[in-house]
Amino acid sequence: MWKLKSKTLLLEGPFCKPCVERLVKYVKSVDGVVDAKVNIVAGLMIIYFQDKVDVSALKAAVEEAGFNFIGVRG
Repeated sequence: MWKLKSKTLLLEGPFCKPCVERLVKYVKSVDGVVDAKVNIVAGLMIIYFQDKVDVSALKAAVEEAGFNFIGVRG
C-alpha cells in the first residue's frame, strides 16, 4: 500500500460552489493527482498525489479553471 504525499496551493479567485467544483475537476485531471480539497476561507487547495506531480501542470490547471495561482507551500 502506498502513502499519499500532499502540497498546498495558494490561490485567489471566485470561491462560489460551481467555481470550486470546476477547480477541483481541473486539478484532479493533472497526472498523479489523486484528490484535492479546497479551503475557501484561507484561499488554499491541498492536493494529494502518489509519487510526484508537475507544479507547472498544476499552475496551468488552476489558471484554466479561472483562478490565480499564487504559489505552493509544503
